[in-house]
Amino acid sequence: MTAVPRVDDIPARDGAEDEAQPPAEHGTAAAANGGNGTAADTDSATESDLVTGTGTDVDPAAETSGTEDGTDTGAAGPQIETAIETGPADAGPADAGTAGEPVTDTEPADAGSAGAGAADAADAPATSAETTAEPVSAAEAAGELASDTETADGEPAPTEVDAGVEAPAESHSGGRAGRRAANGGGSSAAVTGASASTGAAAVATSGSPVRAVPELGPVGRPKQPASAERTLRSGLRLIAVRRPGVPLVELRLRVPFSGTTPTLPARSMLLGETLLSGTASRSQVELAAALQTLGAELHASVDADRLLIGGTVLRTGLTTVLGLLAEVLTAASYPSREVAGERGRLVERLSIARSQPSVLVREALRRRLFGNHPYARELPSVEDVGAVSAGQLRRLHAERVLPGGSVLVLVGDVSPARVLDQMEAALGDWRSGTPARPAPALPAIEPGPIVLADRPGSVQTSIRLGGSAVNRADPGYPALQLVNLAFGGNFSSRLVENIREDKGYTYGPHSRIDHAAAGSTLIIDADVATGVTAPALLEIWYELGRMATLPISAGELADVRQYAVGTLALSVASQSGLASTLAALAGHGLSLDWLREHPRRLAAVTLEDAFAAASRYLAPARMVTVLLGDAAEVAGPLGGLGPVASEPAGPLSQP
Repeated sequence: MTAVPRVDDIPARDGAEDEAQPPAEHGTAAAANGGNGTAADTDSATESDLVTGTGTDVDPAAETSGTEDGTDTGAAGPQIETAIETGPADAGPADAGTAGEPVTDTEPADAGSAGAGAADAADAPATSAETTAEPVSAAEAAGELASDTETADGEPAPTEVDAGVEAPAESHSGGRAGRRAANGGGSSAAVTGASASTGAAAVATSGSPVRAVPELGPVGRPKQPASAERTLRSGLRLIAVRRPGVPLVELRLRVPFSGTTPTLPARSMLLGETLLSGTASRSQVELAAALQTLGAELHASVDADRLLIGGTVLRTGLTTVLGLLAEVLTAASYPSREVAGERGRLVERLSIARSQPSVLVREALRRRLFGNHPYARELPSVEDVGAVSAGQLRRLHAERVLPGGSVLVLVGDVSPARVLDQMEAALGDWRSGTPARPAPALPAIEPGPIVLADRPGSVQTSIRLGGSAVNRADPGYPALQLVNLAFGGNFSSRLVENIREDKGYTYGPHSRIDHAAAGSTLIIDADVATGVTAPALLEIWYELGRMATLPISAGELADVRQYAVGTLALSVASQSGLASTLAALAGHGLSLDWLREHPRRLAAVTLEDAFAAASRYLAPARMVTVLLGDAAEVAGPLGGLGPVASEPAGPLSQP
């Protein structure tokens, strides 16, 4: 496709009604991924997961982060490597969590991740408009059908794409006008009324009556699955949930793993890569053969908050797999030969990762947001990884892989009460100890100049904004989740309509809420052509300011509310999605009750609640702005928007 960014006169807006009455958002694509959890947030998907490619079920909406998801996914960072994936989902689901947000620990499918170049692969949204003999709505008649790949949370999957510089193929102005016409939105309804009525007339002449779309009914109460829970004397929390349908069981074990030692990221990342490399009684090959005989698989991933072990097993082999898991937890051997091999591969993957703009800008943003906090050091240096020995991994395992504060979740076609007994029998001898200390509280975000990480010769600019947010347990979270969806958390959001559909600056602008143990953050991302860097940033600030100073409409709130409820249901529709979501939620002190109550909390959000959340969290003056691009080309235009502080791209600029 030919890159044809349209740089219009920036002060000019597409109709005065934009400011007076924000259009309602429609045409949301459904997220069918059962992996990470909810639609707009993610339990931060870490770069370490993405580089190592280890993990669990994707990630949610999750644990997000995140897509444990994904939804402790988390969320969603650049995907660098293939799997052996991220458990966010811990993002996510991306932490699979709420509708509109991934709740799981981000895990590559969870285990399969894209290759090193995946971060830059273009993912063009598909659009279509058809006229058939079947009844269609006025929006469809106006050419309003749009779809986009989304996470289990329901938010569009974040993409770091060079194609972000290309103009989408469909007519943006026509699509936007069609949406407004269907909603009766402002003066544009008169402009597009002819095309809408023409489409309706075409349908009428076919002999089929035009039927109005029925109103959405009240939010139903989700059916609570049978479950049981128990905490052992060692401090290990066991959760079992019955989800029949297929004779499988999904397993997620979340172990606290935070720390402040500068070399911990290198050791913990390599530990995740070699945890399944053998035990005191089995070699790596023998362990793999034992799992394959049962039709089972296990995988591991590590981030700044947790070690996540995930897997799938046939119901008939559950007892044996629990025994193998216990063997790994208590007698992992970390053979020197396997450690040396994985260390070399990890060094190579880190070098490749740091050549990707998505990774470089993520590191720059996290340094700006978190300063000297451990969250600013997601990826270790090549030198630190090269210095890790097998003996250091054995000591780290003995010190950190402990049952205290850990959570084991099983979801499948099982009897919860009986399965708890099996879990206790298998893991009752896992020795206790002092669990990892919680990560320190996040520093306050201090807005300042635009940070420009210089990447000479870059043909595109990666734009990132970050601000404070609240976690899922906060009473204000449902309102923040909904206004984030309206701003940029789904494909029908204001940000997408402006800089993708109207301006053609990018293919995948996106906003999400990343959930981590120490706190939550709001992240906005877009990749644009170098020549439209300043105009694109101006439009992002404009849409943030509009959200913070003008209430959204009742129709817009209703749309994103229904989107959030629906994507939450989708994110936990599968065994893997539910397991990742529950592991992510449990890691943040929440339970299965949260899934039952959250739709009702979303339904209770008023326009006043939404406006208060937008005013507090979406004000551009409260956010930090970081860009990665060619400073020689973009620094001048950016200077017209405010002070610019330049720094070199890459780990050399770490504090």
